[in-house]
Amino acid sequence: KNILNQTTTFPSIQSMVSATFLLSIAFGLLPLVKSSEILPFKYSYPYGAPAGCCGGYYDDPNLDILNNGEKPSDINSENSVEWDAESHDYKPLLDLGTSFNVEKIEVSYIINVGMGKTDVESISCSASFDKPEVGDNQWDYGATGVAATENLVNGGYIFTLTTNWNNVQYIELTEVVPWQTRSIVTEVTVYGSEATEDLHLQLTGTMFNILNLLKWFLGKPVP
Repeated sequence: KNILNQTTTFPSIQSMVSATFLLSIAFGLLPLVKSSEILPFKYSYPYGAPAGCCGGYYDDPNLDILNNGEKPSDINSENSVEWDAESHDYKPLLDLGTSFNVEKIEVSYIINVGMGKTDVESISCSASFDKPEVGDNQWDYGATGVAATENLVNGGYIFTLTTNWNNVQYIELTEVVPWQTRSIVTEVTVYGSEATEDLHLQLTGTMFNILNLLKWFLGKPVP
């Protein structure tokens, strides 16, 4: 075959500029994949709310201690819930409102050795898309983090639990285990982004629109 007799047609500069313009518009429509951010939530105590003690300490009557954004370093009657793995194991249920991919969970707490409020040894959380029934432990995900050493210095601290869960709406703070007596939890912070399934649908739709634009520009019928 004599390739010297073949003719190759290249698009004009005007056509290339037009195609570039159309592609820039199309790709501008692509949804940005959101980076991890703090996810707001409401919560409840399906197994019973903290009773508190000592004149109003360690209860949570307004359901706002764990999600008010505050991370104190000193204990008062309005900023913390007392925890252990037995009689003070409250298992609050967090509701994100819709499904998200959850990257990590931070649990803020206070150490006050003189008051017998010690460091956190481990934290466990569970999660699922569907709201579980009380007593139902059929969760889609679970994660446990264990501290390497005990901290004996008073102050406010954060325990970080890496999760990398996909498409969840409900999270249970399943267990907070203190090193010694009891731990004082002040805040739960959830980090995540829009659920992967929703982003996949958006990206698929956008890519289909890009393909249609290209076919229209090239003069080919769209199937």
